[in-house]
Order: sequence, then C-alpha cells, then structure tokens
Amino acid sequence: MPLPALDLFHIDVLRLHDCASADHLHAAVTRLSESLGYPYFVYALREAGRFAQSPVHMLDGYPPGWVARYAHQDFYGADPVLRQCLRTTRPVPWHRLVPFDGDEAANAFMAQARAHGLASGVSVSLHTGDGEVGVFSLAGPADDAAARVQAEDAAPYAQVMAGHLHDALRRVSVPKETVDLSERERQCLRWAADGKTSWEIGTLLDISERTVNFHLNGVMEKLGVFNRQHAIARAVLLGLITPAPFV
Repeated sequence: MPLPALDLFHIDVLRLHDCASADHLHAAVTRLSESLGYPYFVYALREAGRFAQSPVHMLDGYPPGWVARYAHQDFYGADPVLRQCLRTTRPVPWHRLVPFDGDEAANAFMAQARAHGLASGVSVSLHTGDGEVGVFSLAGPADDAAARVQAEDAAPYAQVMAGHLHDALRRVSVPKETVDLSERERQCLRWAADGKTSWEIGTLLDISERTVNFHLNGVMEKLGVFNRQHAIARAVLLGLITPAPFV
C-alpha cells in the first residue's frame, strides 16, 4: 500500500501529545500504524528507577497474549530485535537480522513470534538522558519480499513516531519522581562517583571535609538511601548526575 506523505504523517503524529489517557493514545497509535500497513504495534518504556527490576510501561497493540507470554517466558535475552535495539538508535528492520546461525534461542523465539502473527516488522529504540529506554515496533504476519520492502519504507515513519510516542506515554503512564539537587550537591556527588573521598572532594572544591559530608548526607536524605554508593547509583539512574562537560 502507498505510504502517506511524511510531512502530513508528522502532523498526525504531533496529535499524540493531545491524548489524555493511555486508551486514547492506544487508539491514535493504532490508526497511525494501520496507515503504514501494519496491524500490530507495541511500545515498551523501561523506567530507570532501579537496576535489578525497573518498571516497564507498555502500549500493547500486539496479538492478544503475546506480551504476557513474552514476559512470562523472559524472552528479553533471546529476542534478537531487542538486543539490536539496545545497541543502536537506528531503525531495525527485522529481516536484516536473519538468519540467526547457531543462535538456537533467537531462532526459537522468532518461530514463536511468527506463530503469533509477528513475522516481519521494524523497530526503533530511544535512549533518554535520564536512563530510560523505549522500543517501538511495527509488525505484521507476512514474511516475504514485499514485507521486507514495507519494513524498509516504514522505517523513517517509525522513527518519527518513536520520540513523540515516548513523551506521550510517559505523560499519561509514568509517575513523576522529582528530586532537586543543588549545584554543590551535584558537584560533590560527581566527584564521589569518581571515587574521591570527602577530604579529596573538599580540596578540589575548596570547601571543608565536613561541608562535603553535609552535602552528601543531604543527597542521601533527598534520595531516600542510606549510603554513598546507593546515592550515586540512584542519581545516575534518575539522570541527576551525568559526566561533565555537557551537563
């Protein structure tokens, strides 16, 4: 099917920001996906609040039962599309990844996906400055030359959708966690993340060791943690400190 003009499609994508609920957003993304010839889509947004088990928010337009099966069988490690999306922000047409020579887990996973009507498609990932990762996929049941051309043609459209969809889903589904650190607290925490002691940080910032400890204790209280290492980890996950410069 002919694809819509990209500039007009972009105008429709901007309307995602007007969606007031996840259901409204789901309906809007369904219409956009179908205009590209894809009956199925999914957007998975992984928060950055924890290392061991971060919350994942889904906008699920895949065949019924597939997302639950994916999570239950812990397909994250076997999914070759997800693995590639975590390495790049470029669109990933699925057919470019096959065959999976010697990768039995990937082959078994893709066979199950095909059995659920997810034979071909294109995925785009988003990696934000505060550590969130989002993956948007368009998919369909066909797996032939025409489907491969469709995936290549749809790639720029999927890329246009991903960033706006991420912001829209975050607004309607992700609880806001706001932690305000002072500039001095950030400075102390950055140096602590580089392994400096309180005395060394004080020397670098021309303040006393006691003042450094005061600021770091303030950071721990704001983050709800009980040691310096956990404070550093939480601050990194929440995007409160990033490598200097460009901060």
